[in-house]
Parts: sequence; structure tokens; C-alpha cells
Amino acid sequence: MVEPAVMTQKLQSEIEKQAHTIYYRYCSQGGGVQMDAEDLKSVGIIGALEAAERFDSTKGRWSVFARQRARGAMLDKVRKMALVSMGQDGYEKIKLLRTARQELSQRGLIPTNEALAEQLNWSLKDVAKWLALRPVLVPTAHCDSYADDDDNTPGMVLRSQDIGPETASMRVEAKEIVEGCLDRLPSPELRMILLSRIVHGVKLKDLATSFDCAMQSILNKQKKAAEWMRQCIKSKGWPDKGWGKLFAQEGDS
Repeated sequence: MVEPAVMTQKLQSEIEKQAHTIYYRYCSQGGGVQMDAEDLKSVGIIGALEAAERFDSTKGRWSVFARQRARGAMLDKVRKMALVSMGQDGYEKIKLLRTARQELSQRGLIPTNEALAEQLNWSLKDVAKWLALRPVLVPTAHCDSYADDDDNTPGMVLRSQDIGPETASMRVEAKEIVEGCLDRLPSPELRMILLSRIVHGVKLKDLATSFDCAMQSILNKQKKAAEWMRQCIKSKGWPDKGWGKLFAQEGDS
């Protein structure tokens, strides 16, 4: 039976649960984000409803699609609010960096610091400075999750002045390497499966329903994508210790 794109009470409750978790992870710890859980819930519901126009019932379940789009909309709002808190100059600089990264990726180029400097006509020092100052949602062991959801990693919005320049630089580099490897996965399907499982915590059975295949098939593709990511990250000079375990985790079925 085709599942209609309807905002049911159950779906609203699930989005509200996501909103509380995101609030306590990323808004209650500082970082310049002044939002409460109700604000986030509204953003999530609107994000899901706006995405309903792109929902294809032949490719998956509406409830899974809506939860993903709602969570994405809420996290995007947190990032935007953190950017706004930097002031107009910082906001514009980060926007330029983001646009340059997207343009380079669309041309099949790796958005390295050198490539970004050439694209923007900036110095390498300025590129490194503004990359480090980007608000980033990062894992941390220093704040507790308010509610359990599909992703149990707590986090907060941090910038380099919060964590020190060396740590900030390492996180920026690690993030760029992971994003670059994700962009180079052999197929969009593998990228979608890996992101759905590891980033959004979608269960195997839900992905199997969306892709209309067996759960074992999804798990096999996840493992293939995980091994590809491990090799890609290792080729960039980063040790593969820990990465393979992160990308290959099987999680709930």
C-alpha cells in the first residue's frame, strides 16, 4: 500500500523528540544559537512539509523520508543561527567559503585550502582562519543527551576559539577528508546508504523497505561503502584505526 505524505500525530511526536535532542545537544551549550525545542520542532515540521513535494512513494516510506528531512532542516537551522551569531563579516566570509567548496566539488575538484584560496583570491592564511571559525556540530563528551534517538552521540556547536587552534585545524582537516571521500563513493546509492545508516541512524529494515530489497543486501552495500571509505581515508594519510569501526557498525536491524 502506498503511504501518503501526511503529517500524522505520531510523526509530529517523533519530530518533537528529535527537536528536544537537537536542542539539548547543540543549543543549550552555547555557540550563539538562541533557539528552544519548540522553535526547532516548528522548523522540522515545515522542513518535512516542504520536502513532501519531492517525496516519491515508489522509492520508500513517507515516515522515514519525513523524519530525515525534518532532522536535516533543524540541523541546518542550528548551523545558520550559529553563523549569524558571528556577525555580518564572519557570516559573509563563511558563505563565500561554502559556495566555493560547492563550486569546486561540482567541477570534480577537491576543495583543498589551496584550491579555495585560488577560487576566492584569498591568502592561505585567510582560508585556514575562516575554515577554523566555521560553526561545526562536533561530538563531545561534555554534554548529555536529553532524549534517545537514532544517533546517541552528544555534541555542541564549537568554533576554534572554543577548542584551541590545533584541535580545530585537525577537525577541519578530518571533516574535509571524510566529505571528499563521501563525494567519491562509486555510486550515489552507496553514499545514501552509508549516510542514512551512520549519520541519520536509519534502521536496516526501513532502508530495505525504501530500496525494496532484503536487509542483507543493504548491509552488504553498507560494508562495501565502509571499506571504500576506510581505504580512501587511509590514502589521505590519516590512520585507519577507528574509521573502519565507525563506518561499518551494523546497528539495529
